[in-house]
Amino acid sequence: MATGRPGSALLAITTKPRRAILRLALLVLAGLLGALAVGALRRAPPARHRPAKWERPWARVRNPARDRLEATREVLALLDARPGASVADVGAGAGYFTFKLAAVVGPAGRVTAVDIDPEMVAFVARFARSHGLNNVEARVVPEGSPGLDAGRYDAVLLSEVYNFWQGEEPAARRTLRALAASLKPGGRLVLFQTDVATCAWHERWREHNCEGMEPSQLVGLAREVGLGPLAVRRYDLNDPHHQDRTRPGFLLAFTTADRAPTTPETRPLRETYAPW
Repeated sequence: MATGRPGSALLAITTKPRRAILRLALLVLAGLLGALAVGALRRAPPARHRPAKWERPWARVRNPARDRLEATREVLALLDARPGASVADVGAGAGYFTFKLAAVVGPAGRVTAVDIDPEMVAFVARFARSHGLNNVEARVVPEGSPGLDAGRYDAVLLSEVYNFWQGEEPAARRTLRALAASLKPGGRLVLFQTDVATCAWHERWREHNCEGMEPSQLVGLAREVGLGPLAVRRYDLNDPHHQDRTRPGFLLAFTTADRAPTTPETRPLRETYAPW
């Protein structure tokens, strides 16, 4: 005698094929999705390597194009660093000048590289360690302060430190006073900037006006804090990618007022921008 609900056997018979069809459909769908994903991966362009700050062309420690510039040789000559000297590189970035100066002052000398960017400072410290340069010290300083010890340095360099050339005389005067105080008697301060006419492209991260200060303004401020000019260079950097544009800058060298000449050496520097 049959038991159970009427038609239950028929339901069991018809349900099995449906489940099999459903499983097959799911397998086919999974295969199609997998094929689409593989195709998309094959068509996707390779991920672009975003260079670290110290890998960017202008910042590189080894930079033959920058080495060839007359301004690079002039900066080193005006600093007049010698074996055993103590030198500071303010706004050192990745250490382009830091490591050149470390070679000049030798093991008996000392180069202090300071910057507001912890990543750059970490790179300089790492590079110095890996190359056995025990005469290089790298440290982070607060924005707006050179962070140098008083009376310690034979020479101090500021190269491409944009936040100093904003046309704000009180801030520039304070910075120059601190830099002057960091020098030994007869020490030298060198300021180098390739582009000071306008820094408008930096406005996205600046809070202040970035109009560059004229060399005459900086010379006047330096005299107020006890520094005398050694050399004043107008620096024009031509950009071959923009033939109609010249980037006006300067290269200034100072020493303590009692050692400064009556008339500083003045001459122009004109160079073509090299593709770094």
